[in-house]
Amino acid sequence: MALDPGRPLAPRPQPLPAGVSVRAVEADDPALPAVLALPRPAFGRDDTAGARKLAAAAEDVIADGTVEAVRPTLRTGHKRLLTAFGPDGVPPAAGHYHPAGGATEIGGVGTLATARRQGLAAAVTTALAVDAREHGVTTVFLAYAAESVARLYARLGFRPAGVTLLIADQPARS
Repeated sequence: MALDPGRPLAPRPQPLPAGVSVRAVEADDPALPAVLALPRPAFGRDDTAGARKLAAAAEDVIADGTVEAVRPTLRTGHKRLLTAFGPDGVPPAAGHYHPAGGATEIGGVGTLATARRQGLAAAVTTALAVDAREHGVTTVFLAYAAESVARLYARLGFRPAGVTLLIADQPARS
């Protein structure tokens, strides 16, 4: 699915919960380990995954070198991370994009199981698309693995744009 380069983004379908904000996470941000770890519990099969599982996953991405490996790509602008932060400072949702030649794919948009159904994925996706456009990206696209996710992206202004090939553990459609 892709955004029409000439159309503004649709507004978020619902307001964010009180105290939640969405912002970019830079290379030296203390929240970086938790943000990089968020997909592990968010895309896992545990319907109770929350702050405790995220903290454990953050320790893992520090220990396995992921944090240090990602810092240079953030510093050079080859990767952008945008994250929702709760009033407690814990990131319940995050996503990223990698701009290249005026195009980018939004990916890794995930929400902890304990924070779902609050509009956080929509808010992060919208923020990623706005940020990409502000950084000179004209072609913004994404893939999805479930029709329910496609409906969310359609409400934000993404439209079917063709077929992609994704080699992964699950099928994606776009």
